[in-house]
Amino acid sequence: MSDEFDFEDNELFEDDAEERDWEVKESLESDPTSRVRTTILEKNSMIGLLSIRSATDGAAICKVDPREAFPALKVYDDPEMAKKWFSKAIRTSVERGWRVLYDGLPLEG
Repeated sequence: MSDEFDFEDNELFEDDAEERDWEVKESLESDPTSRVRTTILEKNSMIGLLSIRSATDGAAICKVDPREAFPALKVYDDPEMAKKWFSKAIRTSVERGWRVLYDGLPLEG
């Protein structure tokens, strides 16, 4: 992973929680009260994306870094913790030279 976005392999993307992650993902997809917020960033003609989908019982953050082959997804049991990491990721990215092009309001449903 790149240092440009505030995601650290050892803290955020752990393989041992894969089964739990699938359960939370299914819950997020089926929860009509879930909310989505997407942020589009730009740096040196590259476009990056950070998105969070949260519900009452969990949340997921997706990062699309143009320098990586695949998007990265981290699932959280605690939606408040995910919101804190999402905000920190945006803040740190801006500090590292990324410019926020779009920071959408949370979409419900």
